[in-house]
Amino acid sequence: MRPDRASSTWEDPFTVAFGLNVPKPIGDFLILEAISATSGTAVAVDDTQLLRDLRLAGRLEGTFICPEGAACISAVRELRSSGWLTRADRVVMLNTGAGVKYPETVPIDDVPVLEPGEHIDRRPRE
Repeated sequence: MRPDRASSTWEDPFTVAFGLNVPKPIGDFLILEAISATSGTAVAVDDTQLLRDLRLAGRLEGTFICPEGAACISAVRELRSSGWLTRADRVVMLNTGAGVKYPETVPIDDVPVLEPGEHIDRRPRE
């Protein structure tokens, strides 16, 4: 392993994306080697960004993705904004978890509650 192909340990890491909360990946050298070999790149996104994209995916696509999946959306947005990705580039983003495992990531301010015997109004909104 080349010394420039290893990551540093992140002390006291924290993110709402539990699957990304890794102080030092075991395969860091493989990840960094793959990025280098493919002329790729990597970006960091913060919890504010990924939570915004998690809610946006729900609003636009009707999906409750996991924060790790939302981090992919945020990263693509950042790479597109910086010009690293262009309109012509094709991107595949994976969401490998369910947002339901992270209920604390979505604020619930005014949730309608049905009383016993009440039904959901299924008429189209005008």
